[in-house]
Amino acid sequence: MKKFVFAVCCFGITQLSNAQLPSNYFQETLDNGLQVLVIENNYQPIVNVTTCVKNGTAYEADSVSGLGYLLSKLFTGANKDFPLSGSFQKQINKIGAVYNQQFTDEGSSFSFSGHQKNTTAILNLINSAFRNPLYPADEIAAAVSQTENEYQTIKSDPFYLLNDDMNHQLWTNNYSRKNSLGNYKTISNADAAVLLKYHQQFYQPQRCCLILNGAVNHIEVFASIEKIFGTWKNDNTNPVLSSKIFKPEYSSQFVTSTPLTPVPVFMVSFQIPDLRENLNPNLEAMLLQELLNESTSQVKNNLISTELANDIQVIYNPAKFGGQINFMLAANTSKLQTAYQTLLNQFILMSNNGYYTQQLLDKAKADLIENKKRSSETVSDQNILLANSWLLNSFNWETNFEESINQISTDDLANFAALYLNHQVFISGLVISPAQKQMYQTDSFFMSTKGAEDYVFSFTKNDATFLGVENQIKLQSLIQWLKINDGIKMELSCYQDAVERKETARDRFVSMYKTMLDAGLSSDLLQSIPVSIFIQHGISESEIQSNQKVVLKIVK
Repeated sequence: MKKFVFAVCCFGITQLSNAQLPSNYFQETLDNGLQVLVIENNYQPIVNVTTCVKNGTAYEADSVSGLGYLLSKLFTGANKDFPLSGSFQKQINKIGAVYNQQFTDEGSSFSFSGHQKNTTAILNLINSAFRNPLYPADEIAAAVSQTENEYQTIKSDPFYLLNDDMNHQLWTNNYSRKNSLGNYKTISNADAAVLLKYHQQFYQPQRCCLILNGAVNHIEVFASIEKIFGTWKNDNTNPVLSSKIFKPEYSSQFVTSTPLTPVPVFMVSFQIPDLRENLNPNLEAMLLQELLNESTSQVKNNLISTELANDIQVIYNPAKFGGQINFMLAANTSKLQTAYQTLLNQFILMSNNGYYTQQLLDKAKADLIENKKRSSETVSDQNILLANSWLLNSFNWETNFEESINQISTDDLANFAALYLNHQVFISGLVISPAQKQMYQTDSFFMSTKGAEDYVFSFTKNDATFLGVENQIKLQSLIQWLKINDGIKMELSCYQDAVERKETARDRFVSMYKTMLDAGLSSDLLQSIPVSIFIQHGISESEIQSNQKVVLKIVK
């Protein structure tokens, strides 16, 4: 069975030394850099071997974005040891193994389960697939076709469209690193030469780990792994990609318009520290998600019990490159504006520890701990958890998860909200159909905002009247931008040409001021914005026209 995962849930990660590992866990690193973990688990005569590789769009430059996903589909294809199409899969069936794979934007994992007597056979299969792929044209064509079908299917999902637009807005120049599927044009143009070059770069032992869990003797297994994988050459061709993550300068809104959505849904997203920066906020985010999704949480009381919304869900996505927490709101269509504003107000309230009851906190902790236990009931479950943890943050996993979670208090959750949610930069999205947009008049309170540098307003000569409908729409967008960025310092620069009457620039500001005041912006906010007036001398008609404007600027 193949599994595609958009977001990986990690049940807590702490830095561990070998001394902190359970007594049946044994860890070694081969000379070529391959990290190996063996877990002696003798309850049943089975083994699970999971191998991971750090690839995926988080590591890929735009020119190869998506090739890791394509390669994951070709893992059980032809290789030098099994050159005939389908022969590798026949060998899997012959030894009675069960194959599974998982792919995320931060890595791939390939899992084989079988009887303990076939441990060496499974290791040899993995070695063949990892080190000697062939990528015949017919298998590439089939994988590309399958990927195209997945693209078509997923792009008919309105919530995928919303999430994809959110990734564009929240991560901007890092978007491709968050787009798990990658660039379809790159995928569709791939041939064997391209894929072999990618394979040589990413499928290196120092970028991989092997986790073997089951009824084995670790000393004997380490010897087998060294014999099979020890000759795997480390070419030191690690791709180098900037680890810098873009952080939005100010909050913004966007609208995803599609006839496919049955109801309007809001999505509000914040960046939080990723697993390279700080592990504690990720544990707190995990617990906050669990608590707020409880039916009796304060956020649900304030939105669902009041009939402002039909549902509110918190989704936390732990990541090695750029952490993110999302709030999904399915509002009552007769109360869309009030519901949206109420959700924004929750981020202020969440920074007060009174927002969380001890009883609900205890329940959320118990549920998280129980989910952790359920997620590792079988050896294959354990390996999936360990593989995800390794891909997110090297060989770090939770052996004292219960203790770590139980140390988190309501003060910790309030502090998390104060640091990362309350008056912090966020991106809001609304997925809505054109018919719903017209029916509920959502432009009156939620429309796509622009970059601050794009708020330039043109006027007619000697007049404070806006030039055209476009500027009227832009002004409404600016008003909404100011409402969600009330803590950002900015200024207005009002221009006129020397040929215009003396007070024209001032009148243009007054016209904008009155319009924004009538729209509900506070006079205190408007009066806090410095205003500069400029008189410029244009020579041509086009220069004179370009001098008839008002410009918003952020003060840094």
